[in-house]
Amino acid sequence: PAAKPGQPDPKAVYKVPLKGNEPQKGPDDALVTIVEVSDFECPFCGRVEPTIKQVVDKYGKDVRVVWLNNPLPFHKNAKPAATAALEAQAQKGDKGFWAMHGKMFANQKALTNDNLEKWAKELGLNMSKFKKALTDDKYAPTISTPKRSRSSKRWPAAWARVEPRRSSSTAATFGAPSHCQLSRR
Repeated sequence: PAAKPGQPDPKAVYKVPLKGNEPQKGPDDALVTIVEVSDFECPFCGRVEPTIKQVVDKYGKDVRVVWLNNPLPFHKNAKPAATAALEAQAQKGDKGFWAMHGKMFANQKALTNDNLEKWAKELGLNMSKFKKALTDDKYAPTISTPKRSRSSKRWPAAWARVEPRRSSSTAATFGAPSHCQLSRR
């Protein structure tokens, strides 16, 4: 089908640049990589989380999820939340990131600095490093500012890339969520 006005072309191939140090879960050689460009305070981003969990639960090691922060300027707690998640990753690896991620999406309307510190303590993070990361805006260069690409007219967004290393019948049966753009390398 042709692209609808204002929507990405479903036949186009979009590249999502990754540096390799982004938080991820799932194997590097997964059949499908979902790149989630998101904001911890965005209610629409919160709504996509159960769908991504369903895909990961159903397809296991065939799926990798990569996270890119994109705090929207009108969500005042989104950037500190992104900083908190990246500091959790710095201290505890990807497991630390996803643990903080889970706490923040479970408490999306309560992303205050006090709560971020409370959750950091619960995760066993070094609190002086954590507080310094928040105060110094340590990850500002890493946290993206909202920008649109040719591949998306709106944020948040998620892309799923189907890897050609497996049979096309496997890729064709993957039940991708409707909010994802699918592309082949």
